[in-house]
Amino acid sequence: MQNRNSPTQKIQQEIIEALNRWEAWRPRKERGRVLFYCPVCTRTYSLSYSAAKKSPPRCLRCGVDMVRYDEEAFVKRRRELVEKVKNVLPSIVAVFAKAAEIYKRSIEEWRIGDGYIEFKVDKYDPTEFVYNFARGSVHVLLYFFDLPHYRKAADCLMGELSRMGIHTVIEIYPPHTDPQLLPPQAKYDVERNKYVVELKP
Repeated sequence: MQNRNSPTQKIQQEIIEALNRWEAWRPRKERGRVLFYCPVCTRTYSLSYSAAKKSPPRCLRCGVDMVRYDEEAFVKRRRELVEKVKNVLPSIVAVFAKAAEIYKRSIEEWRIGDGYIEFKVDKYDPTEFVYNFARGSVHVLLYFFDLPHYRKAADCLMGELSRMGIHTVIEIYPPHTDPQLLPPQAKYDVERNKYVVELKP
């Protein structure tokens, strides 16, 4: 049984409070502009009337066309997303905390964006774990991968997230990598300039 005062429990509680605020937030409409939102992650964007007539903006994160803002639909989508993430949040935080510990770090900070939660392990280390709850996927950047415990952290993430059936992409930064430690699934991606492991459910 998890200790209510444990660091992971504290992080979970803080995230839930932030998610409630995120769900309750409403965009402000600007005079002379048309408000759009992403039907996937709910990110908002406004355009002038003339620009809005041409074509809807695309969500840079989700790659889909945004739709004109409708408060009822927007509220419903945010509620759906928050309910969804709250169901898996304890498991996600536990997996990330465990992997961070194996990585010889801990979760130092986190932040909520539109449809995702980003976890940082150290302000001097770009390594990050991102749970995209709008898409139900995880993106991980492992900055260091030249010692055995970094591989163990990757194995932990791959094993736990696969068991949970979550689509996962792990990117490994080449300059600090020992190629002999790379997981067998890792492929070098020229465009990203990173080794990439993709796990599909």
